[in-house]
This record gives sequence, C-alpha cells and structure tokens, in this order.
Amino acid sequence: MPNNKQKGSTFERKIAKQLSLWYSDGSRDDIFGRSVTSGGWATTRAKKGQEVHSNHGDITALDPIGFALVNNVCIELKCGYKNWSIMDALDKPKKSVSQQFEKFIDQASAHTDPFWLITKKDRRNTLITMPHWLYTDYKEWFGQMVFPYIATQRLTTSIHTCTMCLDDFLCWASASYYIDSKGGGDD
Repeated sequence: MPNNKQKGSTFERKIAKQLSLWYSDGSRDDIFGRSVTSGGWATTRAKKGQEVHSNHGDITALDPIGFALVNNVCIELKCGYKNWSIMDALDKPKKSVSQQFEKFIDQASAHTDPFWLITKKDRRNTLITMPHWLYTDYKEWFGQMVFPYIATQRLTTSIHTCTMCLDDFLCWASASYYIDSKGGGDD
C-alpha cells in the first residue's frame, strides 16, 4: 500500500499528463510535469529573497509552450490527506481554528494569484478550486458552465473560491484562454 508521499507523486504525474493532453487538444502528454521538489524549490528561493517566475506550485512546464499556463496560474495539488472537506470552508464556526481545506487554499494562494488547487480524496472525484474572479473570467470566454460547482466565501480571509470536478472543468474550459490571451503560442 503506497504512503502519502507516493500517492502525491503518482497524483502529480497523472495530473501533469492530464493537463498536457488538455492543453494540446489530446496530441501531447509531455508539456507539463512535476515541479522540482514539488514547488519546494520556489519556496526555498523565496525565503532567500531570490525571485522565481514559475515553479511555485506542484506542476511546471517541461516545454516552453506551457509557460503561458504555469506563469499565470500556480497549480497546487493535494492528495492523500484524510479528514478534510470543502464544507470546512462553509460550515465552520467563525472562531474555530483553520481547517485543512483552508490551509490548502492558503498554500495555493501564498505565492501568486490566480491559483488552481487540485484535490483528490480516496475513491472520490478530483476537484479543482480557483478564485471566484478567475471562474468569472472563464465564463466570459467559454460561456456559462452547465456542470455543478460550489462557490465559497472563506470565513478567515476574503478569498472567494469556486470548486468543481476537474473533468467537468477540462471539458468546459479550453487552453485557448492561456495560449491566445497570455502569450502561449509557438514562439
């Protein structure tokens, strides 16, 4: 039985491949990969006051065509954690301690905004959480989403988020948002 670190590494590789296929309309599975030490390299450099332009999250571009995504979105992945729920952001009492899902959001949003927080619980669908304003931008590009999603207002900070199944998001959204508008063409 794999430990949490092994689960996380396997999950990161799976998501990198899934995002590569999405970004390339199914033609490539090698555009994205796991960041050096799963984003820890950027954290270490930041602590030393050294600038980092990408690698803040768990996914990085292995090919320059992916820079438009990873330079504009911090992609943080969480898998193998127990006893957490997205509901923690909605139903906790105001004065209670920070819940695990809130800690995930804090980590994802610490270095850059916007972020994608991609989470997976055992035997559950993979979810993607992002700032609500980013979801609103996507709606302007792709139209109203027909899949269910949850919009949350965090009680501990002012970050409004939107969460949905990752597969639904990838069916609805297109990488054109980044490739066309953020400079991710074949430069």
